[in-house]
Amino acid sequence: MSDTLAKLAGLLREKFDVEGDLRSDSTFEDIGLDSLDVINFLFAVEETMAVKVPDEDLVTHEIETLGRLAEYLDARRAA
Repeated sequence: MSDTLAKLAGLLREKFDVEGDLRSDSTFEDIGLDSLDVINFLFAVEETMAVKVPDEDLVTHEIETLGRLAEYLDARRAA
């Protein structure tokens, strides 16, 4: 598990009481997040990791899994 993916999993467990196995291919739906939860999760990610995730990037980068979100965040920080 990458460092970023581990941070995302920790954030989900801490702030959203998510339990169970969180893998890179886990979708937000698999995790049990509804659309409002996903928005709140992204706000928490932005605050915790000091990165901005524009709404349109969620669609254009097909961010539907924890792994895709981790890859996206790593790319944003490297740029």
